[in-house]
Amino acid sequence: MIFLLDTNILRELFIFYFIDALELREPFDHLLENKKILSVKEVYNELSRQFSKNSEIMNWLKTNKHIFLKPESKEEIDYIKQIYRERNFQNNIAHKSILQGRPVADPFLVAKAKSKECCVVTSEIYKKNAAKIPNLCEFLEVKCLKREDFISILKS
Repeated sequence: MIFLLDTNILRELFIFYFIDALELREPFDHLLENKKILSVKEVYNELSRQFSKNSEIMNWLKTNKHIFLKPESKEEIDYIKQIYRERNFQNNIAHKSILQGRPVADPFLVAKAKSKECCVVTSEIYKKNAAKIPNLCEFLEVKCLKREDFISILKS
């Protein structure tokens, strides 16, 4: 299975990853080397705004920039459009984010997962009528894992 990681998952994993938590680092690196961990360019953009340019985390991001994919097909773009046709999901882009030009990764992440038949991993929690990643996944019938489930996979 290929896992598409949300910004919050990568940010949380970095905390463990860079304090020598080998129980997570080794299986994570194994999945990474076998192209089983991916994300989208918008996640990279979100993360790059959160860490200083010369930090260990930014160096990791730059070294692994190849895992952060752009939309690759018309089908994927169509999934993004499908998400934003839903009035409820239009709330996903905060007015402030638009005005400040901040990236919003959620629709890109879920559309990529749908087009590549991957599993999204996020810390976001499903909430009825919300515009969260688990809701977007449900809408497009994409498998979605919680952080705890992903950590269990890494530890197994």
